Amino acid sequence: MGLDQWAYIASKNDTEYDDSSRQDISYWRKHPNLQGWMEKLFYAKGGVCGTFNGVEVELTWDDVHKLEQDIKSGYILWLQAGSSNWYGIEH
Repeated sequence: MGLDQWAYIASKNDTEYDDSSRQDISYWRKHPNLQGWMEKLFYAKGGVCGTFNGVEVELTWDDVHKLEQDIKSGYILWLQAGSSNWYGIEH
């Protein structure tokens, strides 16, 4: 499991990863806690997939602020990808 992750900005009209409007912001690897946080967010937004791998998650400014709060509070430190119960939400 590589856990390669990208953050990028794209036009609302361009929904594919390789669209011309995409502007890369950041890339990181081996961060299972952030992967777990994104997976939890994906399912909380009603996302459906077999395995959370190669899935795009749209982040709003509210999501970014929540991520910042979770990092500062230390919450994100104990999240790990693949868990079935975060914040009491089963998925």
